[in-house]
Amino acid sequence: MALDAGAGKLYWTDVATGAVWRADVDGTDLEQIAFLEGHTRGIAVDSGAGKVYISGRSNSRLDRANLDGSEVDQVMEGLSSPVDVALEPAAERVYVASSNGVYRSSFTGDGFEQVVSTSAS
Repeated sequence: MALDAGAGKLYWTDVATGAVWRADVDGTDLEQIAFLEGHTRGIAVDSGAGKVYISGRSNSRLDRANLDGSEVDQVMEGLSSPVDVALEPAAERVYVASSNGVYRSSFTGDGFEQVVSTSAS
């Protein structure tokens, strides 16, 4: 789940269906903003840039979209069961935790690299 405090919006994913939802923090104005193939998991909001980042466990990637769910772009692919997403807005970086470590890239996917490995060597 992610909070856009400035706009008073909550964002979350439905792991079972791939739906991405948002609502006002008081529970009103519920809307499905996107439906992504696979089981969506982690979500993070960059309200300054007007983007939401969504990891998909079964589709092995990280996508981003506008806050209204439009213009979905793929940022990372080839991830092993990605689950959590974190943003570093000042550096314009996104981090994704997966079953074999942590990866990062720029907000657009440039500089994709593994920064932590949890795989057995």
